[in-house]
Amino acid sequence: MSALSSPHSSPKRLPPAPPGRELTLDELWEHLYASTPRPLTFTATTRDDWLAWRATLTAKLRELLGPDRPRVPLRPETLERKDCGAFVRERIVFDTEPHASATAYLFLPKRAAAPRPAVLCLHGHGPHGKDNVAGVDGGNVRRRIHIWRSHYDYAASLARRGYVCLAADGRGWGDRSVGYYRKSAADPTPPFGHDDPCGVHFVRAQLFGISLLWLNVWDDMRGLDLLASRPEVDAARIGAMGLSFGGTRALYLAALDKRVRAATVACYLTSFEAYALRTNNCCGAQTPSGLLRHCELADVAALVAPRALRCESGIHDGGFPIDAARKAFETVARCYAVAGVGERCEHAVFEGGHRVASRTDFDFFERWLRRAE
Repeated sequence: MSALSSPHSSPKRLPPAPPGRELTLDELWEHLYASTPRPLTFTATTRDDWLAWRATLTAKLRELLGPDRPRVPLRPETLERKDCGAFVRERIVFDTEPHASATAYLFLPKRAAAPRPAVLCLHGHGPHGKDNVAGVDGGNVRRRIHIWRSHYDYAASLARRGYVCLAADGRGWGDRSVGYYRKSAADPTPPFGHDDPCGVHFVRAQLFGISLLWLNVWDDMRGLDLLASRPEVDAARIGAMGLSFGGTRALYLAALDKRVRAATVACYLTSFEAYALRTNNCCGAQTPSGLLRHCELADVAALVAPRALRCESGIHDGGFPIDAARKAFETVARCYAVAGVGERCEHAVFEGGHRVASRTDFDFFERWLRRAE
């Protein structure tokens, strides 16, 4: 059996391959991963080499993801407003490109009298989108427990600490989905059957030569535009935070947009080999086409330097193996050291699974977004 075979496959039921033959796709992926050179892997040892590497990989990443989407005025509109005690939560909608509008929660702390730091809070894979990071459970006890156990409500938690927060739905999720659970009230059949909406939309995007990952990162860049336009926000002190797919978005956003001064990436840092090939933990919304011909995931994370980066990894996170996460962070830490800012990156490894490390520990943002106060 190939080293990359899925633990859920049934190789014993297959006849043995003839001598010298390789029949499964797993064997092809293993061969390609082992034989493909990745010339943009981080190897710099001097600051000048680091700067040259960063410029080259950034340009390559932008090339692979695609050109900027058509930019349109945001036209923000408040749909509802709720007093939540320590903050006011607005449900808003804004435009990101022609034929695309995003729904979001905007958190406005009551004690934020002057321009304050802000955090773009990005949700993970799941039908409820922004509701989880907002702590909105719809009265569903199971969802409430899931949010609590995953420490998922980080937008609300940060807002209580005085941060202006924006939590927007990714494409295909929350208000921007045709309905993960049902097609309509009259037809309870899931619109994609048993298929993952990310996989369906990834295939559709490929038909047009579009990266689904880039569509979401573009929308997140427009989210930065919206935060920077608010009088309550200090545009020089904006961070990003996300869990899982939200961590993917936060990482690529921070790698490509220097307006992100500090980023927390929870349960995403690992390697493409470990999570996409060996565990089959694949998601179309998180897949940058062709990137393994140039570098690994750790190299993308290293692009965030010299700005602050916190990576969180659960020891028992089966989807993003901890050994690969530790190895990936070694590359990140080496890059930050070469850049002369080793103190600006950290790896929080915790006893747990696929969740945010802590509901109360936001010292990272306090250190890198509030130090000017």
